[in-house]
Amino acid sequence: MQAPEIIRAKTNEFFRLHWPKTETEEAPVWESWDPFLRTPIPNYDKPGCYALVAGDTVDYVGLAISKGWGAYKKNGISIRLYGHVLLVDKSKDSTYMLREKWRHITGICTIPFPDKYIYLAPALERFLITKLEPGSNHR
Repeated sequence: MQAPEIIRAKTNEFFRLHWPKTETEEAPVWESWDPFLRTPIPNYDKPGCYALVAGDTVDYVGLAISKGWGAYKKNGISIRLYGHVLLVDKSKDSTYMLREKWRHITGICTIPFPDKYIYLAPALERFLITKLEPGSNHR
């Protein structure tokens, strides 16, 4: 099973346990960033979680629940990725590059959370770290 499928399967397990049974709104789903580094970040303007993928493994699971600040309000996931993972590649139009620490990453997945269930995002992050044991989450 490839990393995005593993993340989705474990997230479905989490939501079976924690998504409100009375909720008519579907639980959020992970989106893979395709084509990687060449298009806008999926869910860039929403709070949620992200996963850094290296080949077929999940290397890091992170939380991005900030709503941004200043000119970057409402840029939850992108603010976190810009701060720690990505740089804007000024040699090309609207593309990104990975910071040195993350050059081995081959993909990023994101999952947005609606405001009324944002409290579940930190729980999902912890659940996935516990279940998947991503190498870069353990220092």
